[in-house]
Amino acid sequence: MPSPRARHLNQSLTITAQLKSLPSGELQTKPDGTQISVQDVATKMISISDNTAADMLISLVGRPAVEAALPRAAWLTRAEIDRF
Repeated sequence: MPSPRARHLNQSLTITAQLKSLPSGELQTKPDGTQISVQDVATKMISISDNTAADMLISLVGRPAVEAALPRAAWLTRAEIDRF
């Protein structure tokens, strides 16, 4: 039986017009309704700085969860976090 984490990484996300973000990446060129795994989305976000991938992951976990995690990022100051 796969771990919960493995199931989460295999979860399919759907590309939508609302989540497409320019200028970098490849996912914004895919048709709306395209399914892609969380793992593949995360890989594109990290490897090619795909903005649509980043927006898809933020949508998945929710902006409040992302904002709550920012203070744990040692390379960011409170002023830099507040800018967002």
